[in-house]
Amino acid sequence: MLGVINVGQGNGVAGRLKKLTNLSRLGVTGLTIEEGQELCKSIGKLSRLQRLEVRSDSLQFLKEMDKSAIPRHLLSLRLCGNLDTLPEWISSLNNLVKVKLLGTGLKQEDIVHLQNLRNLALLGLWESSYTEESLHFYTGTFPKLKFLDIDGLEKIEAVTIQEGAMPELEQLWVNKCKSLHDSEDGLSGVQYLLNLNELLLKKCGEKENLIEILQAQVNKHIRRPKFLIGKSILPTSPKLSTSMTTEQ
Repeated sequence: MLGVINVGQGNGVAGRLKKLTNLSRLGVTGLTIEEGQELCKSIGKLSRLQRLEVRSDSLQFLKEMDKSAIPRHLLSLRLCGNLDTLPEWISSLNNLVKVKLLGTGLKQEDIVHLQNLRNLALLGLWESSYTEESLHFYTGTFPKLKFLDIDGLEKIEAVTIQEGAMPELEQLWVNKCKSLHDSEDGLSGVQYLLNLNELLLKKCGEKENLIEILQAQVNKHIRRPKFLIGKSILPTSPKLSTSMTTEQ
């Protein structure tokens, strides 16, 4: 991997990347609109590219990528910067295993472009990546997702998981989401995640009611997943003490 390259200095680096045909990993930052457009053209020439990270104040240029340049072979994609809406071509990246988003400013309808990716195993929705107050995961979506990391979504009040959504999910982390409702609406549907091994609720403010509700769901869960609050684990059996024990 070349590391993270600052290509926004007007020196044509983004356009010359297409010559590195054996490149498998690439990270770029500091893009102007012109450099972003050149990057999109170069990506189409990198037939071995598997991991791509793009950081810029604005990522709007990604929406203009030509169909012939779409990197359908990507395994990992990390986008850091404002998009407002997710490029539709992302829904065609069926080899994607990991997607991490930061500062993208997306809405519920953008999740549609990710929910049917048949190999997606990890989804990170990080600070300012999602701007609406509710986030829904619908029946039949995210068929192979194993790890969902929701971190720093300050506006989020409710996360709803329908029965049949994310059937393979093993880890669900919710971190620094202080606007979550302190009720069953804050995080609902955990009982439908039949393969869940770990549930984390961290730095979400005082959520005594939500914690009690989630603990009850975890206690009844067939797999008895770990329920972590910060670095502590809530017992997953009603026979155990209700006090928290420190994770070793």
